[in-house]
Amino acid sequence: MNHRLTPLFMVVAALATVAPSLTADARSFRISQIPNQDVNVCDACHVVPGGARTALGLQMEATFDNAPSNDNVDWSLFRGLDADGDGYTNGQEMGDPLSTWMQGDGTVIWGGDPNNAELVPDGIEPLCTEPGGEVSCDGVDNDCDGQIDEDVLNACGECGPVPEEVCDGIDNDCDGDTDEGLDCSPQFSSFTTDLATVNADGIEEQTFRLTLASGGVVDEVRMIINHPWHTENGREFDGYVRVGEGLCEEFGGLGNAGIAIGTCEVNDNLDGSREFVVNLAFETSFGGATDHVVSALWFDSGNLLSTTWQKLTTPGQGFETIADPNFSPPATFNAFSFDEASVDANGQDPQTFRLTLNDADNVDEIRVIINHPWHTENGREYDGYFTINAQGCSELGGGLGNNTVTLDTDGCTTNTVGNATEFVFPVNFDPSFGGADNHVVSALWIEGGVVTSTTWQKLTSPGAGFSTVADPNFTPPSSLRSFTFDQSSVSNDGIEVQTFRLTLNDAANVTDIRMIINFPWHTENGREYDGYFQITPEGCSELGAGLGNDTVELLDDCEQNMGMDGSVEYVLNVAFDSSFGTATNHQVSAIWYEGETIPAGTWQRLTTSGAGFDVTEPAPSTFASFAYDQPSVANDDIEVQTVRFRFNSGAAVTSVRVIINHAWHTENGREYDGHFIFGDGVCPAVGALGSERRGL
Repeated sequence: MNHRLTPLFMVVAALATVAPSLTADARSFRISQIPNQDVNVCDACHVVPGGARTALGLQMEATFDNAPSNDNVDWSLFRGLDADGDGYTNGQEMGDPLSTWMQGDGTVIWGGDPNNAELVPDGIEPLCTEPGGEVSCDGVDNDCDGQIDEDVLNACGECGPVPEEVCDGIDNDCDGDTDEGLDCSPQFSSFTTDLATVNADGIEEQTFRLTLASGGVVDEVRMIINHPWHTENGREFDGYVRVGEGLCEEFGGLGNAGIAIGTCEVNDNLDGSREFVVNLAFETSFGGATDHVVSALWFDSGNLLSTTWQKLTTPGQGFETIADPNFSPPATFNAFSFDEASVDANGQDPQTFRLTLNDADNVDEIRVIINHPWHTENGREYDGYFTINAQGCSELGGGLGNNTVTLDTDGCTTNTVGNATEFVFPVNFDPSFGGADNHVVSALWIEGGVVTSTTWQKLTSPGAGFSTVADPNFTPPSSLRSFTFDQSSVSNDGIEVQTFRLTLNDAANVTDIRMIINFPWHTENGREYDGYFQITPEGCSELGAGLGNDTVELLDDCEQNMGMDGSVEYVLNVAFDSSFGTATNHQVSAIWYEGETIPAGTWQRLTTSGAGFDVTEPAPSTFASFAYDQPSVANDDIEVQTVRFRFNSGAAVTSVRVIINHAWHTENGREYDGHFIFGDGVCPAVGALGSERRGL
């Protein structure tokens, strides 16, 4: 054994002679409270008697409740600790390896030194393990962190299964309730990807790992690699993979065929989670996937468990890094800026746009579009569509939309600054274009004929503006302030009169407004309306060939009221025939003109379906109920069915029409089995009876 070489009592005696005050601080009564050998053991807790404490002394001090000068030592509190961190407990090193020594048992033989990791007992194995090593209920602090069996005690403080922390179907805390308080439905836990490697064939191999908490019931996961513009409905994907127990296959085709599926794994973890692994091989033509998105959903025996496609990556996060040293990163957006417009001698508003891209060495061209606010960036309804490259710039799309925007082809330049490239393109705006506060500028860029930007990149947003007209005579365009309507009143002839009021801001230049009363399915393209009116300073009139169903009439007492702030209120009085009924589901829309331009851009909805703009007085009859009897078979095997309708205030109802539709029928009179009219004591059929298997 490695015993001490110098008797401790010699050191203690010598120091006591020199410094008796230090000896007094050493508290001699504590020597008998820890396992002691046949010499003085003050140095177990002090570097010198009464001096600074050793590691064991600090552990002992931590157990004192009162002042250190008065407290006694409770050996049981720290005999299982490891003061010097050598793997042997204090008890093992101080002659109490089985934790049986009690005060009064006398002296023992120390096998090591609790304060010296180089002096350890011979012939026994260390008890201390790494933290978390409490694997059995043996009453020992196996990892020597001061807690006995802490990792195997249940919530009741008894040795048993661990507390309810994972969904494993076991009553881990021994309280009679399995997995209580836990959400054991499969939930997304993590998604990771390996760094891609290029094999001898030039194919890049990539491993995806999707982990689901409480995933034991999941038997199939579907992963899809989407193009950035993909809306996860099965179109425009690069790879669609099924992974499960004994399942590793493509699903629905792999899109551009640039991906091949390798091997798959399903691994169950101790915490109840399940990991789904798929190895994929990417053709070199696939390129970087930094802007692609990986999404997944999961199933239990064919039942969809996730609510929808779960996005595992986001655009820009990437799931593949090309290991080819010759790979150059794709161009990315850096900045977009524009000068303040100025009005030249021709009345044109010149504006200079600047788009800067990072890593744009391989960019062949950029394309920029000036969109109307309702434009969906698909090439329609634009004010300007340009292409810019190192050779110059030109318009695209066979015309610049409304011909109020032209490209200054002589001023287009491409400038390189470090790893960034700046594309400059001056644009001239006709004065009729007006302010562009609600227009949007978008761009995409092309490398080697491939669109490397995800889709049209919006460079401005509606309201940000890109043109400020410097003409001091410029008047801001008109805009909607409010729309109100009175409750209708019924005149002597039963006609309901309704007053509409539309107010516009900055409307001094408005030459006329047009207002339309739409059916609820109307798309504001001039068809299927109930009323279409025009209001000018000279008065108002109907527009179009008639008022649709002829139940709406515009009265001639229209008004225009000018406000002090430049606003204008337009007042229309409209008369509705009693057959028109309530208009709770109709919509009122409007458009206004300044000269021949439309500053508002499109039809402006003034009401929404369900908001209503007309209240009928008195209330018309309303539907109350519909019922039918159980059919019975007559003597000639014909089944007789009785149908009953009930109306509130039904006295005003003169007839009812009933139609029996096919399932695909859209209630427009086609593909029916029966069309009947009831009323005034007669019950004739209307139209043909379809299959002639129905009778009235």
